[in-house]
Amino acid sequence: MRIEPTYPSWLAAAKSMALPASAEWASPSVSARSSHGVAADTLESFARPFMLTSLVAATGDRDAIEVGMSQLALFLSARAGRNEAFRLFAVSPSAALPEATSLALALWFGRHHMWEAMEPHLRAEVATWLRESALTATKRANNWVLFGWTISRFLRSVGRHDPELLAMERWCEQQVDGWYVGGGWYTDGGSATFDYYNSYAFHYYFYLVPFLEGRPPAEKRVARLGSFLNDLEWLMGPDGAPIRYGRSLTYRFGVAAPLSVTALLPDVAESGALPRSILASRVMNYFATREDLARIGGVGLGWAGQQEGVAQRYSGPLASYWFGKSFVALLAGQESGFWMPEWNDAEPEPAARIRLSPSPGFAFARSEVGSKLLLNHGSYDRTSTDLRLIADDPFYTRVIYSDRSWPDQSNSALSGGVSAQIGRSTYVRARPVRVDFTEDEMSSVWSLRRQPGPFGKRLSRMKGMSRLRRLWLLRHFVARRQRTVEVSSREVAGWLIVRARLTHTASRTATLRFGVPEELGPADHASWLRLSTKTVLERRNIGESFGSGFYVLCSNESDIHFAIRLELTAPAYEFE
Repeated sequence: MRIEPTYPSWLAAAKSMALPASAEWASPSVSARSSHGVAADTLESFARPFMLTSLVAATGDRDAIEVGMSQLALFLSARAGRNEAFRLFAVSPSAALPEATSLALALWFGRHHMWEAMEPHLRAEVATWLRESALTATKRANNWVLFGWTISRFLRSVGRHDPELLAMERWCEQQVDGWYVGGGWYTDGGSATFDYYNSYAFHYYFYLVPFLEGRPPAEKRVARLGSFLNDLEWLMGPDGAPIRYGRSLTYRFGVAAPLSVTALLPDVAESGALPRSILASRVMNYFATREDLARIGGVGLGWAGQQEGVAQRYSGPLASYWFGKSFVALLAGQESGFWMPEWNDAEPEPAARIRLSPSPGFAFARSEVGSKLLLNHGSYDRTSTDLRLIADDPFYTRVIYSDRSWPDQSNSALSGGVSAQIGRSTYVRARPVRVDFTEDEMSSVWSLRRQPGPFGKRLSRMKGMSRLRRLWLLRHFVARRQRTVEVSSREVAGWLIVRARLTHTASRTATLRFGVPEELGPADHASWLRLSTKTVLERRNIGESFGSGFYVLCSNESDIHFAIRLELTAPAYEFE
């Protein structure tokens, strides 16, 4: 299936993905894949494909209308458990919050067509359930607050609002505004977690909901969206592959949601090298051509089909169907200027090879053929560094990410990352301490978290101990001896200079390792640089030397043509 930047092509693609999965929730194969249990996974397997089906139905497609109406009636008529409980109430309101949002939007699309077709008593039960779910948003401290806000706006649209919901709406807006750091970027929960949830959530609901209400979104949010889109283009390769960074990559199509939502905002001017419909189509096409819809009955959880390595523990069997958000441009209609019946998919000559984005602490590099690298200076996964002190999350703690390679999963290789061997202890990059930015340089200081020895590993698995006690012991025995590493990125005459410097250690046996993704060098060589006081700098995958400490890394065997000059130094060390 090839998806082109035209209305008929998008409609056909959305329909082919939605309808085969619409009845999967009732399949005996649906089991408790996620940590939430069978009932929650069943609800998710219904709500997410139903949202996409309803979106297609809103275009007037008769097949989608028929399938959507029949599946909604079947799901709401089913009962859960021996007590004949209403199926929706089989899931706790808090756990059901994302799916309640999907259901609310599905009932809203097409001017409440699905909602109006429901029996009055069912509307009352569904509204009660939606309200209970929405109010749990105040217990959240991340993008989930937008779910409560969206549901509340839907209930307002059907005349079922109240002061408590209004207060919750205002609280949610204040929370999200407090997480805005500039440059179009929100941090997910007030930490330093910058990832694709800016696409999945923060730059989606605040624009879709006003469109459904028939009003323009707030001007400040439109301005933020425009700023974010300037960076989003740098997170996509020339074939539409997103840079493989951050969590919830199973929603992969959803990266294009902010591009699609601009179809609903005619006042947002084009600003990138390529029209947004082409960029969005590239992302969709990259994944759609890798799916065997006829074989698996819908879009799989993995990056390509059923490869589930990118799924989280909270992902149910059809969790990936949140990618349906990326098709909201269909609501703009066939006459929208978003579509391009005549288009050229050629990669334009880039205006710049390097882009520094200070708000999230990202430095982007671009090859001659459009492939991208991301150097992460400022983002980390707060759940892996605050609560699991010894954890290493490769999707956040590496330095280099690309659109062509996965971050190495092992601490030994650390492809794309930094590690240090100090004495007998191994340290890996854990979280940023400071990020600095000038006009042409970005630098960050990261703490290096000591990896646990045999005692620390046993301690992390020990039972019969309170969580606070375990964390205290881990902090005392594992994380007490911390070191830091300074990483800087700077553009010099079109080259991206990356410098890693081990700091805060007096040890003269320190070894610094800087991992390099395999596509930057021949695959049959170890792709890391090693710096030690005992040995001269080893050179592997080195193309050419530019003097003491400077090297060019490149590959002549693939279409990745980055040349990154790396300077690796350690203070107070003498080199032979």
